[in-house]
Amino acid sequence: MKKKALLEEAKKRVCAQSVMDAEDDNIVSVLDRLYDEAHTHSKIIAYLLDVPISNDKKESFLSLFLKRIDVPAEYLSAKKWTIYRERTFDEGRIDFVLESSEYVVAIEMKLGAGDGSHQLERYDRFCRSRHKKYGLYYLTIGGYEPSEQSVGGIDVN
Repeated sequence: MKKKALLEEAKKRVCAQSVMDAEDDNIVSVLDRLYDEAHTHSKIIAYLLDVPISNDKKESFLSLFLKRIDVPAEYLSAKKWTIYRERTFDEGRIDFVLESSEYVVAIEMKLGAGDGSHQLERYDRFCRSRHKKYGLYYLTIGGYEPSEQSVGGIDVN
């Protein structure tokens, strides 16, 4: 068990160092908002996801994003996707929920904070309660995995 804890700590330190190394390389860090998830990162992402398709029929950021996260092709053509930022439900608050008539995407963003108690397990229950196909995503700067207690009994594949 001690080896696993040491590996987790090393992973966190590598992530923190990669964030520090990248701080000077983006507009968010120049504005001194690198760790401001709720007021900076999520607002920018929500804006981009909600921009309507242009008149010249180019793909929207939303459609490109949905493809990038491997939403199955049959759900990409939905006429309407609703974007929720900081979506509250009985068991918590999800950073982003993107929802069409047949598919739900839930996204948890982490910028250095730890996972809440059974956080992803609760978000999985929310998605299942929508009675649609769904995807649950964990978005981090360093690409690290959620904690075991957060995942609980859900299948993460």
